[in-house]
Amino acid sequence: MNAENPTLYKLLGYSDVDYDDFECVLLAATEIVGVIVPADSKWKTFTEIVDAAKSGQEIVAATTNVGGMPWTLTAMLGNVTGASFIQEWYAGDMAARDAVVNGKADFTFCKLQMGREMFRDGKLKFISLIHNEKVEGWDVPLITDEYPAFAENLPWGPFYGVFVKKGTAPDVVAKWREEFLKAYNSGAFRKYLADIKMTPLGLGGEDAAKFIHDWQARTLAILSKANLNMNFRFNVGE
Repeated sequence: MNAENPTLYKLLGYSDVDYDDFECVLLAATEIVGVIVPADSKWKTFTEIVDAAKSGQEIVAATTNVGGMPWTLTAMLGNVTGASFIQEWYAGDMAARDAVVNGKADFTFCKLQMGREMFRDGKLKFISLIHNEKVEGWDVPLITDEYPAFAENLPWGPFYGVFVKKGTAPDVVAKWREEFLKAYNSGAFRKYLADIKMTPLGLGGEDAAKFIHDWQARTLAILSKANLNMNFRFNVGE
């Protein structure tokens, strides 16, 4: 069970293995990400952050390693806005989120399901959603409201699936797919996806492979336009 990151591993020279070496049992869902800042941040909009960075201020983005969701989105936003940010690397999305909550960074990118409780409790602020449609229950501006050119990159977001290694017996794959589809189609799971604002996919086999390859091509097109020679700081062990 894994997310979207391995799709980029071969492209970025991380590994000689990616999802082409696996059979997708089920792609369950994709989700929406937003820009978060500390609860007491002076930044009210993402445009203010971009303008500050362009004016020469040092704006710190809490991020993860190359190929991670925050890294990819920082590259994407830099490409669209022309702004350059200091990236401080943390050991995962949750650690990056907590760095922002604790005031160690100006902003990061956070999945709605990972930030919703802190958002509701007033511990962080979502100031923009990386999406092109309003999200029910979230009164937060869309990134396309501030930067219409961003629309060509959307929709874009993490996805999650279940995989087995290539060459697994077809009858075994079919049985896995049958059982996971039962769980996927259950009322409890579909309600869970709706509650955390994840978009159900329910794809397997060739349909899943097409979705992954399309995601890969769109992300590669984004990264090919971006300045990947960004400034990094490391937070080892955090």
